Amino acid sequence: PAVAPKASKLSPTSLYPGSKTQLRNLHGVTRMDVHLITLQSFAKHSIRRIGGCVSARAVKVITSARSKEELMQERDAWWLEIRDEMKMSARSMRCNAVIGYTEYVSLYEDLCILSASGTAAFLDFSALGFNMHEDGDRRRRKRKANP
Repeated sequence: PAVAPKASKLSPTSLYPGSKTQLRNLHGVTRMDVHLITLQSFAKHSIRRIGGCVSARAVKVITSARSKEELMQERDAWWLEIRDEMKMSARSMRCNAVIGYTEYVSLYEDLCILSASGTAAFLDFSALGFNMHEDGDRRRRKRKANP
């Protein structure tokens, strides 16, 4: 019979194969790296796993007593909240991207309804021709010229 290791000998990687430690070691992805990608079709073998559908919605009240610049800053903050929620949902499914990402806005009098949707997925960025760096920067791989 197999003997289970003692709890003190277990690491997050041994408990959860897709844990953040293993993701960082194998794919150069840190816990915070979730990318919102608007593309809907991908190269063969670039999607390793589908996590599921993710969406976020918010209803905000627009106050007219503010300057145009303040309203723009407030609107940008609302979208950042929506995007962060999308990333958290994808991260909870152990995915590194939201593909087919779309944003919608509806206005009615002084109400603003923001919504975003997409599909959480674990992508192999190297299959897409990108090298992922520790700082989250994506750089296109240089292709070798054919002799």
